[in-house]
Amino acid sequence: MSSLSSTPDIPSDSTSLIRYWAIVPAAGNGSRFGADKPKQYLPVSGKTILRHTLEKLHNIPWLESIVVAVQPNDQYFDQKDYSDLKRLRITEGGSSRAESVYLGLESIKDSIADNDWVLVHDAVRPCVSIKDIENLKASLTVQDDGGILASPVRETVKRVNAENKILETVDRSDLWLAATPQQCKIVLLHDSLSRAFERNGTVTDESSAMEMSGYSMKVVQGSADNIKITHPEDLALAKLILESQIDDHDVYKEGA
Repeated sequence: MSSLSSTPDIPSDSTSLIRYWAIVPAAGNGSRFGADKPKQYLPVSGKTILRHTLEKLHNIPWLESIVVAVQPNDQYFDQKDYSDLKRLRITEGGSSRAESVYLGLESIKDSIADNDWVLVHDAVRPCVSIKDIENLKASLTVQDDGGILASPVRETVKRVNAENKILETVDRSDLWLAATPQQCKIVLLHDSLSRAFERNGTVTDESSAMEMSGYSMKVVQGSADNIKITHPEDLALAKLILESQIDDHDVYKEGA
């Protein structure tokens, strides 16, 4: 089947034909960061954050294509700068992350099959480990709806009120910090986002959309190094992590 289905029917026995796609929502303006441009275009270790992220994904040979959703008339994105990344597809994003992911799915709807998977990854998570992405893929079977990279909460968690006074200490034993990629069966994610838009539901990530539709998402532990660049001080940490990952793509040379 060559289009997204509104009533998903996922084959359970045709694993040989399964393909994997990636979507990178990169249409955010990063206004809260306080920089003079969207944070995905800020430099780290000689490249933009977005360039690092896209190179990392492009090093994964089993990804069919990497769809990048950017702002309409984005003055900072120059497609020529990425011409060496042959599996990149560029599409216009929306006013929210969920809209950008949905538009990314729509842009490939004539190429995908109902049993394909999609991995959605934050534009500003350049430090994700290829080994973690491989582990996420390996941890999900055709019986699963999807899964996310995440890390267990390590710090003591406090619940506070509007005056920042502590109400309680929260048990962290079953709390995880969601990261990306978030891998979903492609038709299930499209279905979940469509439903969320119809009921004006709050979609914070792909997993939340899937959960609202009743699908089950698995947590796969990833490295805490997979930081999301949110504050200016994160740039220095990202630089240190990226410089320590020089040989990350050699996972394929090792036969992993």
